[in-house]
Amino acid sequence: MLLLMGQYRIRRKLELISIAEEAGYRGKDYTFVTTFKDRTDQVSRKLTPSIAWDTLIWYATEPNSIIHMFEGNEQMITSLGDMFDKNNR
Repeated sequence: MLLLMGQYRIRRKLELISIAEEAGYRGKDYTFVTTFKDRTDQVSRKLTPSIAWDTLIWYATEPNSIIHMFEGNEQMITSLGDMFDKNNR
């Protein structure tokens, strides 16, 4: 597992995907998660619109929820297993 700080913008995400692929990993072997303290936090409101698609967002104040940024929209995820199964079909 690789943990990096900061948001995942498109360029950064593509660079990390390239590193993962060079190391022999495939898309189903990794995912990107951006975390914020709170949805209403100034940093969250500023950065969320620029987060790369197909990235997960988790808010510390909402520990039982995770958001999937998909094609510019937010989708609340209830089961990570269901999301990963759908993406690997």
